[in-house]
Amino acid sequence: MEFIGILITAGIVYFLYKKGVIKNIRFPVIKVGFVTNHLKNKQLRIRYKKFNGISNHIFVVGTNQNVHFDYDVVVEEGSLELTFRQRRDVVFHKEFYHSEKGSFSFTSSRKNCMLLVTGKHTKGCCHVELDRADEEIAN
Repeated sequence: MEFIGILITAGIVYFLYKKGVIKNIRFPVIKVGFVTNHLKNKQLRIRYKKFNGISNHIFVVGTNQNVHFDYDVVVEEGSLELTFRQRRDVVFHKEFYHSEKGSFSFTSSRKNCMLLVTGKHTKGCCHVELDRADEEIAN
């Protein structure tokens, strides 16, 4: 009896997802061979054989600091989306369909930042690295 309730709930969620009412769910969530290394709040390395879903990672950058962000994304299939944000403010957003290296810089407005890594039936790896200036910027 409990199984039927779970099945009905899953069916409703899937229907709402397909209609576009629910947008932030990657359905079904798959993390095969998913390995994460978050090193000293400066680097993040993720590798996966199959990834469909969202992985959140917090970085402490300090307020009013220049921050340089390097990324190296390897996409063997599917796509990978990186969204770097400070609260509701999106600092960087890009979807990768092919392997790519790049970087961007910004001045932090908050102490904490979040990197959302969204896999869309993807295979590959991702390496990001943050470099913060030691001196705070005068207002």
